[in-house]
Amino acid sequence: MFDKKEKNDKNKIGKKSDQRKNWDKSYFEASRRKRNRNLMIILPILVVLAVLGAYAISTYSSTVSHSIKPGYGKVGSEHVHAAFAVRVNGNGIDFTDSRYQVRSRYLHMENGDGGTLHRRATGVPIAEFFDSVKMNVIRSCFTLDDGTKYCSD
Repeated sequence: MFDKKEKNDKNKIGKKSDQRKNWDKSYFEASRRKRNRNLMIILPILVVLAVLGAYAISTYSSTVSHSIKPGYGKVGSEHVHAAFAVRVNGNGIDFTDSRYQVRSRYLHMENGDGGTLHRRATGVPIAEFFDSVKMNVIRSCFTLDDGTKYCSD
């Protein structure tokens, strides 16, 4: 009988240590699962925030670089309209086309109107408009946006 009781005591001790191991294993396993689940939620959020941050920085830096040109006033420092037309060899250029509309924040055509220039800052030369629509006036030559040159000889 003593042997039987001793055996039962050993079984109880063995069960307790097994229970302890199972409890430890399940506790650590549960905390690991919880941590992994939290990472699966937090990680995509961090990635989205990083992408949004990169986009915001690139947008902000391009806005800053466009709004600060040497010799020009700040965008919004002036709003002046001027009648505008360009004739080459007697033919007028149609600036109502969308490729000529609002290409510069400083000096542009807008709303499909090809006869009114809008200047939005002080100190902006007409060259700003021509540059923005890929046209150029250099050394008595006028270059259209398609590359055609008209020069006075």
